[in-house]
Amino acid sequence: MPTKHEHMEEIRQVYGYQNFSLGNYRKVAQFLVNHALQNGNSMYLLRTAQEELRNQKIILPGMTTIERLVWETRQRAEERIFKSLTCTLSKWQKQKLDKLIDPFVDNRKTPLAWLRELPGQSSPEAFLKVIKRLE
Repeated sequence: MPTKHEHMEEIRQVYGYQNFSLGNYRKVAQFLVNHALQNGNSMYLLRTAQEELRNQKIILPGMTTIERLVWETRQRAEERIFKSLTCTLSKWQKQKLDKLIDPFVDNRKTPLAWLRELPGQSSPEAFLKVIKRLE
């Protein structure tokens, strides 16, 4: 009865596949980061990584390896997006944004969460309350 290793060797010999390597990991990560910048959905990135490995005729590694690849790639994409959004902000603008996510002491709610709350029914008074919140 053939072993797993014999099957893998047959796949490599007959179909031209290669084992997954660190070099392949880096290539797929580079390929995947462009997709992650456009769509950070984990399932989409998992499928995209698997499809790319198959297209390159690389034997798929274990799922935990692919999951780690996707997670690391998403992190890099998020860092790039964050840097591109914040690199042109002034120190004053960054401080103002930081204040939006600092919780109030009395109710431990952030100003951003507080601003998101609906003031109630639609009325001129409710509109004025929203305006006051923005000040």
